Amino acid sequence: MSAKNSYSSNNEGYNYENDNNVVVVAAAAVVVVVVVVVVKVEVVVAVGVKVVKVVVAVAAEVVAVVATEVFSISSLILSREVHSAYAQSSSDRPSSPDPDQKDYDDDDDDDDDDDDDDDDDDDDDDDDDDDHDHDDDDDHDHDDDDGDNDERNRIRISGR
Repeated sequence: MSAKNSYSSNNEGYNYENDNNVVVVAAAAVVVVVVVVVVKVEVVVAVGVKVVKVVVAVAAEVVAVVATEVFSISSLILSREVHSAYAQSSSDRPSSPDPDQKDYDDDDDDDDDDDDDDDDDDDDDDDDDDDHDHDDDDDHDHDDDDGDNDERNRIRISGR
């Protein structure tokens, strides 16, 4: 390339096609770089989205399995505690209770009939007013001397 083509003071003989070719090549290079970068970013984003989806799916599966196991273990522990509590309280209950009777030992307070802890110094003279008095002659009489429940209890105990 001669000096005449690039820096002529009177611009005679200057070849503008060379400048246009350089601009076209530069523009094409920029377009190629932009396309490559965009494609790579899209590929990276697409791969990243797929990876994130896989990670989220795996995490959801792990959470589901762990939650199921925790529920199973807690259910097992709860059933053992209920069984243990029932076994401890079964000695306080009759072996074959009448289904018409109320459950007279609903609470788990170790047979503490006094619900007011601040009345420890008071006399317990109000035992006659207990809702579950077993010596009165109401429908829930557990000490039945007339024998009408003896036959039903004998059948229930024998399993017939």
